[in-house]
Amino acid sequence: NLSKDAFLAKVFTEPGQYDYVFNCAAETKASQPVEDYEQRVFELSRKAAEFSAKNKVKRFIEISDAAVYKASEGKKPLKEDAKLEPWTIVAKYKAQVEEALP
Repeated sequence: NLSKDAFLAKVFTEPGQYDYVFNCAAETKASQPVEDYEQRVFELSRKAAEFSAKNKVKRFIEISDAAVYKASEGKKPLKEDAKLEPWTIVAKYKAQVEEALP
């Protein structure tokens, strides 16, 4: 569970160990308590980014969710700078991550 510092400490054992970190982790099961999504989406991503910075990772890449964007009219694709309007609980916390990380 990478939302816990003890587990992150096992991953990041020495500064400069990794050049890149791709965070693909998130709680995706439906009907979980809201606290689970907050911990396993928002807190997990925030802490992984924090540990990455402390350990001199060159680039931290957060994998988000297309559901963070307001649904488009028709089938027109959206761009990354489109308005955030999450429409799932996971997307709600992924959007918070996007706003919290530099």
